[in-house]
Amino acid sequence: MHGRVKVRTTAEQEAIKRKERQAKAAAFLKGKEKLFLLRQQGVHNDATLEATGKLLEQLPDFATLFSFRREILLALISQNDDAKQRYLNSELEFIVVCLKRNPKSYGAWFQRQWVMTQFGVDAPWEAELDLCNKYLELDERNFHCWDYRRFVARGIQGERDFVVDQELEYTSRKIEANYSNYSAWHYRSKLLMEQHKCQSGLALPADLVAQELDMCMQAVFIDPADQSTWIYIQWLLSEDMSRVELRNATMQCSATSVSWLLHFSANVKLVPSNVSVPELQGTVPTCTVVADSAQMWRVTFPLTSEPAPTLHLKVHLPHQSVEELIEFAATDTGMVRSLHPRIPVSATLDADLKQTIEEALENITELLQDLEGSDAKWCLATLAQLKATLQLAPHDVTTAHELYQQLQKVDPLRTGYINAMRSRLYLSALSVEGASASLNLAGTCLTSLHGVWEHPWVTEVHVNDNQLTSLQQLAALPKLGRVVAQNNNISTFPLSLLRQVPNLAHLDLRGNPLADIDSEAVLKETQAAILLDASLPDPVKEQLASLLPNTTIQFF
Repeated sequence: MHGRVKVRTTAEQEAIKRKERQAKAAAFLKGKEKLFLLRQQGVHNDATLEATGKLLEQLPDFATLFSFRREILLALISQNDDAKQRYLNSELEFIVVCLKRNPKSYGAWFQRQWVMTQFGVDAPWEAELDLCNKYLELDERNFHCWDYRRFVARGIQGERDFVVDQELEYTSRKIEANYSNYSAWHYRSKLLMEQHKCQSGLALPADLVAQELDMCMQAVFIDPADQSTWIYIQWLLSEDMSRVELRNATMQCSATSVSWLLHFSANVKLVPSNVSVPELQGTVPTCTVVADSAQMWRVTFPLTSEPAPTLHLKVHLPHQSVEELIEFAATDTGMVRSLHPRIPVSATLDADLKQTIEEALENITELLQDLEGSDAKWCLATLAQLKATLQLAPHDVTTAHELYQQLQKVDPLRTGYINAMRSRLYLSALSVEGASASLNLAGTCLTSLHGVWEHPWVTEVHVNDNQLTSLQQLAALPKLGRVVAQNNNISTFPLSLLRQVPNLAHLDLRGNPLADIDSEAVLKETQAAILLDASLPDPVKEQLASLLPNTTIQFF
């Protein structure tokens, strides 16, 4: 045994490594505490800057130390402006050391952005673009670097269109090298929206949409199971929602107030300064969201006297370019005034683009036949969504429902999302007009009533035998008089719905696990007939009786 080197056992090696780690951790903590104390004391000098660097080289995700480092740099530069370039260039070199330790360090990439903003007109943008190229060669999916690249591209001096064209060419090369590069697809969509000043794919020029769709078709046939291209296709063929319009307005009067129910084509933020009625000068309206959707707003003006025979509602949203002046007679209460009805997506497409999209959908349908199990997931989801939103063929809505049913089988973990999409599809596909319109949505697996506000003329709704947990979105229907909602999953009695829909005369909630009430304010005005289960808990029955003194409640 003499003369032989002793070989350490695994346990011994682990014990040594553990002691080394503990020693490093103790030293790091000691250094951190010292730096925190120096920060409290406001010590901003080269020695402190060097000390922060030693710790950040070990742990580049320590955001607080980067923050302290920025404070030190600003102090040093303010003391010696001639040394500004030296300090900033040195910081860029230091950050490269941190990125070698962790190329996906949030703190390091943010610090680099901050440094570049301090340079002013002398910032080395082109060199930073080269650095991005280097790191994206090492890891093409480093989304921290992609985000930094967007920042750098915006900072490059010169013709912006030229820079965007160069960046589009770069994304093309990255996508062709690897179709599953989601970051490249995402950056491409951002560049195209900037270049053409739009917010969706279908707002791009038709020939460009066709070119992009052709590139996508090549990608999905090569790797149909990858999500990146499918998500890009969903964006490319998405409806243009950038223009906000006031769809309709309904006036409602009472002895103490006059209000308008406003339906917008997209979410908006409405404040009192956005609405006015000249005939009600001196009164300040209240603006409240209706039906849990920022597309629906109720604007209420208090009345101190009899309103004028004619009222002019002015809606002004400068950031969304909405400017409406609507005349209402005092007798128009309850009348839905249609202003800008929703136009089907298919009606906005030119003939050539429509044919291109139809051919693409046919190709995707053929591809689906060759896919099985989870490989078909994104193909199914995209095809269902496009059939539902574009509705280019008469049976597309039915086909979309069938596709969603198939999708539930191959992707059961996303059942909630799929049901939500199916719910929206049912409501968007319906065409309802007329003063006595009825919506029959019984037994359609609804989990939400999102989008029901597209049908403001409805007076009767049947949503029995679904999976609804709330009826609050029905508050968007000003003419609603009858609701049948048996056999759902509603656990809270919608007292606020009765308050917001004064014409509601019949509400059937049998077969729901009601255990609570969404309001504690007494409602004397309503005289609706309410149908409930006799098996409801006694406390709920008693509370309903006290909150609805003039309402007929029938228990079965």
